[in-house]
Amino acid sequence: MVTRITKNISLVAEHLKQGGIAAVPTETVYGLAANALNPEAVLKIYQTKRRPTFNPLIVHLNNTDDLGKYVSYVPKSAFKLMQKYSPGALTFVLKKKRTIPDIVTAGLDTVAIRFPKHRVMNSLIEQCRFPLCAPSANRFGKISPTTAHEVKQDLDVLIEFILDGGRSNLGIESTVVAFDRNVPVILRYGAVTQEQIESVCGKVKSTRNLTIISPGMIKDHYAPQTPLLLYEGNLSSLKELKWDITTLFLKRGQSLRDFSSELFTRLRKADRKNAEYIVAALVDNNGIGRAINDRLKKASSGFLVLEGGEFKIRKKS
Repeated sequence: MVTRITKNISLVAEHLKQGGIAAVPTETVYGLAANALNPEAVLKIYQTKRRPTFNPLIVHLNNTDDLGKYVSYVPKSAFKLMQKYSPGALTFVLKKKRTIPDIVTAGLDTVAIRFPKHRVMNSLIEQCRFPLCAPSANRFGKISPTTAHEVKQDLDVLIEFILDGGRSNLGIESTVVAFDRNVPVILRYGAVTQEQIESVCGKVKSTRNLTIISPGMIKDHYAPQTPLLLYEGNLSSLKELKWDITTLFLKRGQSLRDFSSELFTRLRKADRKNAEYIVAALVDNNGIGRAINDRLKKASSGFLVLEGGEFKIRKKS
């Protein structure tokens, strides 16, 4: 199969109508899309990504008017968040209707819904006239793509079309929230921060639930080929490290928002250097920093520690 990068929205829409899959742009990362109402098409996503079927998918809609077709109940706090942050990078886990196939939700009675804010993606959904599932357009567990060419690096010859909509401007996945008695529960940190959610709803919970009820809850994810080590010590001491490493740090004067938007691209560049290790440092765990740290922790294979004047690797638990 020859993989084509195209800007022809109608061509890709027709391919999806016929039960195909295609990589598509969103403001967060590129997704691998299929008709969310076609179980056979959705299965192709799992097969192409080698994604376990116990890991549910996000359903993308263009507007909240369509919610009633697919969702049986929407809490008041969810409506408030939709009014503030939809369309945008916030995903809602809600009670589903039978119109959503079980393969989309991993057999759960909830479905993850997002309203993307991207001209090309919105036009595609409009032309398709059905909702789209679209997890990140890469092999499962690997670095999320933010350009059409990054998708091609991962899925070349595996899919027929990549719809080019430019670089994903946010560059990091959506925040995912469920609801416990009308209180938002953050299942995955992402582009919409906890503080932004609290500004609308007040109290917010985060979950340590081991049950996979939304995308982004698997412990190991976003991983480069090169082992990534997290370092929490003084960065100047790395000058004494004699190993073959490349680094991934917040640049001097760079905002966390800018760092988050280029995180996956910089991780790919570091991976291409073919060093023995990539060494990264966590950032302040506030705002978008929570999402950055979440991605770095899940992408890492362990920690670089300095003990007794000697550098050692400690595996993550």
